[in-house]
Amino acid sequence: MLYSIIICFLVIVNTVDSARILGVYPLPSRSDFKLCDRLFRELALRGHDVTVIIPFEDNRPMANFRQIVLANAASASTENQRIFFEVPTRNIFEKTIWLDSFGIQFTEMTLNDTNVKQFLQEQNSFDLVIVQYLKSDAFHGFCYHYGAPCVMFNSVTSPSFFRDNVGSIASPAYVPELFLALTGEMNIWLRSYNALVHVLTKLSLHLYFYPHQNRLLQKYFPGAPHLDDLIYNVSLVLLNGHTSVSEAIQYTPNTINIAGFHVSTSNELPEDLQRYLDQAVDGAILFSMGSNLPSKYLDVAKRDIFLKTFSKLKQKVLWKWDGVRLPNKSENVLTRHWFPQQEVLAHPNVVLFVTHFGLLSTIESLYHAKPMLGIPVFADQVSNAALSQARGYGRYIPFQDLSEENFYDNIHEMLSNPRYSTNAKKQMKIMHDRPQSAMENAMYWVEYVVRHKGAPHLRSSGVTLKWYQYYLVDVMVFCAAFGVVFIYLTIQIFVFIYQNVKVTK
Repeated sequence: MLYSIIICFLVIVNTVDSARILGVYPLPSRSDFKLCDRLFRELALRGHDVTVIIPFEDNRPMANFRQIVLANAASASTENQRIFFEVPTRNIFEKTIWLDSFGIQFTEMTLNDTNVKQFLQEQNSFDLVIVQYLKSDAFHGFCYHYGAPCVMFNSVTSPSFFRDNVGSIASPAYVPELFLALTGEMNIWLRSYNALVHVLTKLSLHLYFYPHQNRLLQKYFPGAPHLDDLIYNVSLVLLNGHTSVSEAIQYTPNTINIAGFHVSTSNELPEDLQRYLDQAVDGAILFSMGSNLPSKYLDVAKRDIFLKTFSKLKQKVLWKWDGVRLPNKSENVLTRHWFPQQEVLAHPNVVLFVTHFGLLSTIESLYHAKPMLGIPVFADQVSNAALSQARGYGRYIPFQDLSEENFYDNIHEMLSNPRYSTNAKKQMKIMHDRPQSAMENAMYWVEYVVRHKGAPHLRSSGVTLKWYQYYLVDVMVFCAAFGVVFIYLTIQIFVFIYQNVKVTK
């Protein structure tokens, strides 16, 4: 009996033992902020002492939750929103360089921030550092600075530019690159194109991006090792992915998919919205381009396409409109600066989600089994859209190809054909069918890394190899050299034997 009590006591102590955790998640994006805020507040609710470097302040105080808010994130967010609608007009090479340049600017903006500099001068210690990984490799300097295990937290599914850091296989034969509207099933031409973009991404990464990130690392973390010695020192990767919303690919044991952890289980709507949707006897459509693509920045021609198309529908339309006033909108369109998106999608009368195919919107839509019609603009939106169409729970129109005719035809097809709703329900079941919730999974593995002092046993030996060792180039050169020597010696032996036999005769 006494033995059982002691064991229970030790288990309880181990469970509630708090850790000092630093979160570095400064991307000036409202949707990404929602994601990180959910994760770090949950850690604080579990008793951990959490400090976060974030772009926007959360006004809900917690005793063990300290916020270091960037001074200029709001203005940077507005500037980015204006630029994003221009990305679709660029070719794939320009997009690759643009993303690397964006990462360099975003990283320096964070490290050069007054509040961040002051924080780094404080005498703090942490048991774990969780850093945002979105083209921000110099953030590994925080892990070095505090001598703490490093966890990477990625808001997208599985970009190729991170997988080398943990030794995951990312073959372009079946893993699409970030900006491409491709799925894992590609013919030889698409695989060739994907492979070309993959090589381009690697060249830009090693020749342009990494040198700049190393410069920032040395500038803001004096005495730090070279970036090459830090970026592979990763204890855990938290990916906002799952096979219900992303391709099934190979990962190392320290890569954990947690898509859906941010989804709220509360479906209560404000009374006016509840009444509005209850009265939508012909169904309702939610239209939102997300927080990074405000509709007010749409050009007039694109805006009129939406207005004219929605006016032809019998369904009610909820449009997330960020401007002051939307002229010429029809009576079936309700506009607001913000809708409780998850709660709206949970309503049974919502029959379609017109979206940009951002990953959070995709996850929330499938969580509630709603089919999607997408107008992807940049980054992973295009690959999310391509996968939705391949799996039959969505369709998409490239932003630059949008017209009144194809927009209306796609809406009509999706509302009249039940297969989209059926496939969305199928994906919902896959998303929900897990041994534990996504949040419980995330919490378990973060605390696992703390308990096991960085959990080095989870790391792949592949991260210690040079590129020519990883791809067996040295082995192939050795085999080729051995083959040449073997053939040469064999020929020499036969020549020697032949000459001696000839002399004897």
